[in-house]
Amino acid sequence: MCRDCAVLNSMSKRVVRSYTIERKCEVVRWHRSHGSNVSATARQFGVDRKRVREWCGAYEMLERLETIPGKKRVKKLHAGRRPKLPQYVVIWTCDKCRELEHVSSHTDRSFVPRDQF
Repeated sequence: MCRDCAVLNSMSKRVVRSYTIERKCEVVRWHRSHGSNVSATARQFGVDRKRVREWCGAYEMLERLETIPGKKRVKKLHAGRRPKLPQYVVIWTCDKCRELEHVSSHTDRSFVPRDQF
């Protein structure tokens, strides 16, 4: 790979950032007090315009969360993790895979014997 391609590849990688509830509320307050210009607010705080719009839409909730002592960040449900499956479902799926049967989210699992496990 040439040097120019390497530079372009390194530039295309996204940086995932996490912002505190306090910071989000600060951005929305500044946004509302300075004429509600999304682009200007995004430049001022160095965030994406989409984030400014999302935070403005969720401001009432963020404002309530800001008053909770010790609450710094909002956790998303299953943030990047798969939900924990019951053991009998895991065993049943593994058995079906060993039997070379196709298992998908549309497979009828109503006959899975729960009392065996």
